Amino acid sequence: MCGFFSVSNTKKKITYSKEKLDNAANLLKHRGPDKKKTFHHPNLYCKFFRLKILDLSDRAMQPMTDINKNYVLMFNGEIYNFKELNNLYLLDKKFNYNSDTSTLFNMLIKYQENALKYLDGMFSFVFFDLKKKKIIFARDRFGIKPIYYQKKNDTIVFSSEIKPLISFFNSNEIDIKSTLNFFLKGSMDHNDKTFFKNISSLEAGEVGIVYKNKIKKRKYWNLINKNKINNDENKTLKDLENLFKKSIDKHLVSDRQIGLFLSGGTDSTALAHILTKKLSSNFSTFTYGFKNDKKFSEIDKAKITINNLKIDNTYFEISENYVQDNMEKMVSILESPFTSIRLFGVEAIYNFLKKTNIKVILEGDGGDELFGGYDYNFFPYLKGKYNNKNRINNHIVDDLFNFTKLKKKSIKEQYQLFLNLIISNSYQYGSTSDGTPFVNIDLFNKDFLNSHIDESFFKDEFKKQTKHISDLKKSQYRDIYFIKLPRALKYKDRISMNYGIEARIPFLDHHFAQNSFNLDDKYKIKNFNTRYIFKKILKKITKNKIKFNKTKISIADPQSQWLSNGLKNYTFDNLNSSHFRNLDMFNHKKIKIEFEKFCATKQNKTSFQIFQILTYINFYKYFKKYN
Repeated sequence: MCGFFSVSNTKKKITYSKEKLDNAANLLKHRGPDKKKTFHHPNLYCKFFRLKILDLSDRAMQPMTDINKNYVLMFNGEIYNFKELNNLYLLDKKFNYNSDTSTLFNMLIKYQENALKYLDGMFSFVFFDLKKKKIIFARDRFGIKPIYYQKKNDTIVFSSEIKPLISFFNSNEIDIKSTLNFFLKGSMDHNDKTFFKNISSLEAGEVGIVYKNKIKKRKYWNLINKNKINNDENKTLKDLENLFKKSIDKHLVSDRQIGLFLSGGTDSTALAHILTKKLSSNFSTFTYGFKNDKKFSEIDKAKITINNLKIDNTYFEISENYVQDNMEKMVSILESPFTSIRLFGVEAIYNFLKKTNIKVILEGDGGDELFGGYDYNFFPYLKGKYNNKNRINNHIVDDLFNFTKLKKKSIKEQYQLFLNLIISNSYQYGSTSDGTPFVNIDLFNKDFLNSHIDESFFKDEFKKQTKHISDLKKSQYRDIYFIKLPRALKYKDRISMNYGIEARIPFLDHHFAQNSFNLDDKYKIKNFNTRYIFKKILKKITKNKIKFNKTKISIADPQSQWLSNGLKNYTFDNLNSSHFRNLDMFNHKKIKIEFEKFCATKQNKTSFQIFQILTYINFYKYFKKYN
């Protein structure tokens, strides 16, 4: 797990000063605190920062080159099946050390871009074939690891993060479309655009080829499997369990100490039970909570698992002051605005881990996306169950109301959730995962919106890809590739790597994930029980030691309460700042009025868009002065 930066020009020598090149590259040093190395060639500059996880010797150091220096590789991530690939496919043993980097290097020399179909892991890499004057760059199937690039004339620059590109080209212009996607669709890092104009991102599961000064990109993997999945429940259960166990085994391959982020949720609890068996007591867990708050804190929930398994745990409680004091730091780490105060709890844990021997952390993300675990997935499931595409029938109404009874206590709250789920079904991008619509179009400058948005902005980008799958899978696909997962993975990478720690996500093993996503809907939701088949697997693995709620707990933090109280003055200070006044996309007066109403309202309110605006102000302020 590392960071890399490169500048290349296939037509002429690189004439940039060493100081300029190093200054840009050195902005990535936090990603690889163990060792750094630079490679120079008349047409190529590469600098690499290494975090040692597999093969702690220097033989796996990068940039990796062959003896004749015809090939150069920089790679960030883990190839979990590298030993298998060594045995099956490699001919040249000269580089066959105990390293996934050398394996990948050999595979790319032998198979070029076709090597991707053999790889099992999380990765981003850039591979230079100096003889052919060809560059191959790629990203893993779900986009766990990032790669950014910018092309200017004949020069192309690659980087593991965005700040080196801003520094190198001295350009920090904000991209309007990405900004509108964030506010009106809740999306980020979901396509080839970033928050910065002219800085591009390779998409998840995509490979790019640079040849004769042209860039061509294509998808090399498809999550949707058109083959018929076995409909026998016992066989389905067995196959899925085997794939999950194999994924865990892969993600435990490490020459450094491993830890686990433990919340009160299903997925991290499951991982804790499995890791206890596989690692005995030789691992530690970490949990965050919120000061002076018992309702949302994960600590009490996690203690149940900690006491049952008798495992080590360290927990942290963040406060309103911690959020306020670390806001600028967070937008700097993420290189973007963001959506939740929970990230400050995650950051506090990784900050602590930097001082320990733990260099690998397992996290439990991905399960809700793969098994349709969010509230707004339920309506699409009902449409498929009753084979009703275009209108709501009595069966759907009855089941939808019964679902709301599991989530809300009062009749009024149930009715509101019912309406929210219907609205979310028509525009999933504009709702939080519990079905609450968050977009208030009145908060934006109408002239600005009219000049930057047309009908194409709201079109379903995945209509063609998802034409032949169920409505539930369509809803999941949006979460996986456009809404929930891309921004979660961005958060994971940036925060963990800011402190030189590798975050691993076992649920996103592509074999397990593809099987899970393509299961029949009946295995995902049954008798109002979400994530049905996976919960059944966990009951078996843990011998019924885990107790499940039928549905997901919707609200997981005190963000609304904190913005109304401890962070109220801080938010008003931002809304009264010159930085906010300079943002012409907003209706400044309306936002202040709405925030006052928000603070006066005691319940049933969403803070999602207010927090978006707050973090965007700080993002804009930080990067306007940056470069």
